[in-house]
Amino acid sequence: MIEIQRASFIDAMKKALPGVESSNGKVLLQGADTFAFSDGFVHTYNDNISVSSKLPEEVKDLKGAVKAVDFFNLINKFTEDTIQIVEKEQKWIVKSGLAKVEFPLLEPSILEYVKKLIPENYTPVDLQTDFFNCIKLCLFSSNHSSLSGLYITPKNIVSTDEMRVNYIFCDTKFLEPVWISDTAIGQLIEFSNIKKFYISDKWVHFFTDDGTIFSCKKLNSSNYPYKEIMKIVKEHEKTENDI
Repeated sequence: MIEIQRASFIDAMKKALPGVESSNGKVLLQGADTFAFSDGFVHTYNDNISVSSKLPEEVKDLKGAVKAVDFFNLINKFTEDTIQIVEKEQKWIVKSGLAKVEFPLLEPSILEYVKKLIPENYTPVDLQTDFFNCIKLCLFSSNHSSLSGLYITPKNIVSTDEMRVNYIFCDTKFLEPVWISDTAIGQLIEFSNIKKFYISDKWVHFFTDDGTIFSCKKLNSSNYPYKEIMKIVKEHEKTENDI
C-alpha cells in the first residue's frame, strides 16, 4: 500500500494533463488517453504534446497506467488530505476515508514513445529570461489560420493570422528556426518555472526546475513563409504607436 498526500499528487497529474488526448472519445493513438506512472514520473503522450511530470517522493515507486481524466477527476473529488493505493490483480484499489474505488490497470503503451523522445546524451540550454514574455506578446488568441503558431528563430519570434503580423526581437538561444503550434504554446505558458530547453530532431523539450519535462512536436518549418513575412515587416512604415 502507498499512502499519498492528495494535494501534491493532484498537482503532479495536473501538469501532465496537456499530453492527454482529448478527442471526444475517439483516441487516435493507443494509450494517448492514459497516465503512465513509471520511474518517479507520470507520463502522457499524444503525438503532439508529451509531459513527464515529476511525482512526489512518496509516489516515486508507483507503476501502472490508468485512464487519465477519470483517475484525475476521482482523486480531485476526494476531500481527505491523504489517499491510499493498493495494487491487486491488475487493478488499483484507491481509498480515501470511507470511499473505495477500483481502477483497472492498462498497458502503458505510451512509454515506448516517451523513451524515444530525447536522446540519451543531451545538454539542455538555459532559456532566455524574457522568452515567456516574448511568446505571450506574439501569441494570437483564436488563430484559425493555417499559419497559426509561433515561428521562433535565434533572434526573433513571428506569428501571423494572415491578416496581422506579430514580430518581436528576442535572443531566444535557439540554434535553428522552430515552428510550434498555438495549442502547444498555450499549454506551455501555463508553466511558471521552466528554466531550460533542448531541441531534438522532431521535438522541442522544456525543463522545469523541479524535473518536469514538457515536450512539443515541431511543425514543418519549411512550410512557414518567414521570408515573405519579414519582407512585409521591413516595408512597413513604423509609427510612434507601433509595438
